[in-house]
Formats: sequence, structure tokens, C-alpha cells
Amino acid sequence: MAGEGAQRLVVWEDERNSDASDGHGFREIVGRFIDFEDGALRAGKEIFIAHGQEGDGPEDYRLLTPRVAYLADKGVYVIVWAKAMHYADPQSVTYSLVMAMIDREGDMVQQPTPLADTCNHRMPVHDIACAAGRCVLAFRKQDLILYARLIIPQGAVSTDVRLEEAAGVYGYADIQPGAIRGDEASFFVSYVKGSEVHLARLDTVLPTWATPTPSPTLTPTPTPPSCGDAYEPDDAWEQASPFPLTTASQRRSFHQPGDVDFVRFSATRGETFAFTTNDLASGVDTILTLLGPDGVSPMILNDDDPFHSPASRILWRASQSGEYFLKVVQVDATGGCDMAYTLTIDRIPPDDSALLYLPLLIPRPASAD
Repeated sequence: MAGEGAQRLVVWEDERNSDASDGHGFREIVGRFIDFEDGALRAGKEIFIAHGQEGDGPEDYRLLTPRVAYLADKGVYVIVWAKAMHYADPQSVTYSLVMAMIDREGDMVQQPTPLADTCNHRMPVHDIACAAGRCVLAFRKQDLILYARLIIPQGAVSTDVRLEEAAGVYGYADIQPGAIRGDEASFFVSYVKGSEVHLARLDTVLPTWATPTPSPTLTPTPTPPSCGDAYEPDDAWEQASPFPLTTASQRRSFHQPGDVDFVRFSATRGETFAFTTNDLASGVDTILTLLGPDGVSPMILNDDDPFHSPASRILWRASQSGEYFLKVVQVDATGGCDMAYTLTIDRIPPDDSALLYLPLLIPRPASAD
């Protein structure tokens, strides 16, 4: 619950529209205004903030764990929740965070928007607080480390800041605004790691982070070097840059260790594609993965094209229309400004369909000791 003056907004997961009767149906995000009048509480307008989609398919999802904060400067409520894809299969479920904003009348100011680089295969842990024209989001990433992110609604988003140096088991997170000094504002983040309660203080200044003074120590996420290719940032499927099929190829690079490149493209049922990496710089050895419409589920993986190793090649025919993703990584996760390669997507005409062959994944020979 959050708000100011006589009005508060309560948000929750709601399952009333689900066909399931066992508590495992899809869930939606719903809110209701609570008004304080003459010392009494009065239930106000109910708002459907976001709808889920029920079923067992890859496009079905459940919405859960909503958090809300009030940004008094703009008179808006900021709501963040988790979107669970493949929720019917505990082994495949993935979570990512979504944010929306509504005003004091209940009208949507910002439509639900996915937050980049928040994908997680564990139950989400997150909270948000707002003050002095900004919000701070604390959340757990895929690496099981808790991070903080400064968000200026309808404006910039900061680089993520680590709240811990190592992965751990986080069961709870809470943020509260602290002192406000002109353009500066402090936020206090408390969270549980294992059996311990930790506390950090974040000092923020518009429009960028000030030097954090935390407990424990905060370490800013390194900023990618300026030699990144023209498509960065594209390190997560949510950030995937579009690959127009009128463009045959894109020159890319693994500009820093651990760099990952994602692209998205549209396919029509029955179309055949050839995805290749080529013109590899010295030391580059790619692994190419075709991902489903959810951006997570792998469909085909190829390390070395048997005819052009260490480049990669996938030939694929679309069984259904939709948007798909390609993921490219360096085999040993090394990187540098000179680690360049070219990614090519070719549509194969129907008359050439007889040339199709399945991609091969050839294991590397074990090195002799």
C-alpha cells in the first residue's frame, strides 16, 4: 500500500477470472483506492492494472508479487510486479519484472512496460520506493545477487548497483526513502540473506547515481567500454535489437568478457532461414542459439559449422508465425574491442528447400594432459 494525504492505493494478485479451481490459475494485478474521510476508511475505485493469460502454452503467463510506491512530485503511483512465463511447468518457469504508472484518478499514465535485464528463474524478490522525483528498485537477478536501480519515471534509468558481491538466498527486500537534500535523496534498503538481515544506504542525485555509501559495500556494475558495437546494450532478450530481414548482415563484437548479443526477428510459418556467423576476428569462436517467442526457451543450438569452424550455422523452417530470438556468445566468454564477427540471416527461397540439412553440434576433442 502507498499514497499520500487521504488517499492510498492497495495492490494485489487476483485470481477471480481464472477458470482453475485449485488455486493454480493465472493471476492478474488489481488495485483499489482506500480513502480516509473523517477518521474512517472507505473503499474506493477498483482498478485492473494488468491481465494474465491462462493456459499451458509458451505465450501464457501469470502475474504476481506486485509492489507499489507513490511519487508525490508527479502525483502518480508506480507499480512493479513479476511476470511468470511457462508458469504451469516449475522446471521451465521464468520471471521478469514489469512496471506501470497510474494517476490519482486511476488512469494509466504509463502502460505496463517490461524492465530490461530482470529475468530470473527463481521466485522474484523485489521492492520499490519513490521520493523527490525518482524511484529506486531493488531486485534479484539471474546471478542470484541483489541489485538496485534508479528509475526516473518517464525518463532515464541508471546502471544497476550491486547490493552484494556474491550470490545468496534472498527471501525478502524492503526500501524506504530517507533524507532529501535538494537534488539528493537517500534510500534505505533492508533485505534478508540466509538468516541475516542486511542494510544498505543509497545516496542518489538526479539524473545519475551519487557515490553510494552502503552497508555492506556497494559496487557499481562496470560500464561497458566505448568500443561496444552499434547494437548495444543487447545482453538480454528483453533488450534484443530488431534484425530487419531486408538487412543481410550486422557487424557485431564481444566487446567485453561475458558479452552476450541478442537479436529478434519475425518469421512466417513455412519460411526457411539460414543463420550464420562469419568473418570472425582472431580468437572469436561463436555459439549460436535460436530461441522461442519467449526469448528464453532454446530451440536449436550450434557451436561449430562443420564446413566453416569455428563459425556457427543453423538452418531452420518456421512451424508457426511469430517473433523469435537469436543469442550469440563467445565459447570461452572472453571479450575485447577487437573480438568482432558478422551475424547473417538469410531467407532461403522455397525452390532451394532441398538444400536443407540439420545443424550439427560437434563436441570438441578432449585436450591431452
